[in-house]
Amino acid sequence: MCQENNEETTDRRREVQTAAPPETIVTPSDTSNLECHICRLKVLTKVKTDLDG
Repeated sequence: MCQENNEETTDRRREVQTAAPPETIVTPSDTSNLECHICRLKVLTKVKTDLDG
């Protein structure tokens, strides 16, 4: 059961990465903004995982 959940989460992460629009290409000035975005993504992923059980 844990294995299934892990695979499901990995698939979701892949979907998120694949769905990223082209304008998310990183430039050096965007680094701090990117870190913030990654942090928010991690939190959202964790919340979604917790909700799914």
